[in-house]
Amino acid sequence: SVPSLSHITREFVEHTFLAWGNDRKLKGKNWYSGVVNIISWATNYLPSQGWPSLAFDKRTLRKVEGEWPGGRGYALKVQERSIPEEVVEQIFEFIRRGELPALYKRLIILARYTGMRAGDLHSLDHDCLKVDPDDDRFLLLTFFQSKVKMWNTKPLLKEDAAHALVIDAIREQQKYARETCGTKPRYLFGDRVGDTEKPLSHASPRNLLGIWCRKHGIRDKNGKPFVFGWHGFRHFLGTELALLGHDIALIQMELGHASPEMSMVYVNQRLRLQKKAVLEKGAGKFVDIQGRLDEKIAELAVRKDASLTIDVAGGVCAMPAQIGEWCEHNRACLTCSF
Repeated sequence: SVPSLSHITREFVEHTFLAWGNDRKLKGKNWYSGVVNIISWATNYLPSQGWPSLAFDKRTLRKVEGEWPGGRGYALKVQERSIPEEVVEQIFEFIRRGELPALYKRLIILARYTGMRAGDLHSLDHDCLKVDPDDDRFLLLTFFQSKVKMWNTKPLLKEDAAHALVIDAIREQQKYARETCGTKPRYLFGDRVGDTEKPLSHASPRNLLGIWCRKHGIRDKNGKPFVFGWHGFRHFLGTELALLGHDIALIQMELGHASPEMSMVYVNQRLRLQKKAVLEKGAGKFVDIQGRLDEKIAELAVRKDASLTIDVAGGVCAMPAQIGEWCEHNRACLTCSF
């Protein structure tokens, strides 16, 4: 009845408040995560006003009931924020021609082939690349993931063309950092202010690369000018791994996700894109039982609640929730109205 700062404890936020929201079936995740972020800010920056020192476990967000990580909205976000493939090809064509400044070239190569978050990429330690003591075919790239508060180590195979690009980019930047720093640098992409060194802000290269993209006419397949952003490379890599058929465990390790549920977004994206590709490339036409071309079935195939299957005539079953595990029509597909 008389709220005070003394009531705000970790137990209250992570258990009482969380249960309160779940009981009321609040939508989304932000009703919980937004409050945690505000309280975390207050505990760090307003201690003089009596705020207690609290550190919340981000894994508690998984206890928020509902789809993770945001359901269909998050899947659309991944689709929309991923850098289009044609844009990646245009940027790397400039890289091959040597027409992109060296610093930006190295940053883009690392973002493209490692999928690091922007803050983690720009905060890489100067000595982030080590020789694998157990296998000389590999080098180990180690970096801190600020979002999940844990270290990640990526094995880079020297013989792999993409990994070789990453290795060369890191070594070139290490050499540049040593030559310009004067002393042993702490960061791979460091920014010196007087005698101190801090990580390079990812906002400045992002803004300059945005200007560069507009200047050089980088556009998507619809002719729309491309708006540069670092996180799109992360979504691009996740989608690419899924399209290549890699499983959830590998995608989770590559992108450093805290849970496999986050990686599921890319697998779902793969299924959607594969269905779309089958239809657009004309791999099959859908004919009804009277032999007429059925356009509605083609539209159905890209829906999440329909499944492409090889043991149904025409390739699609429109039965509600029909996954092929059972069929009340005893698989009489040629005489079934669905």
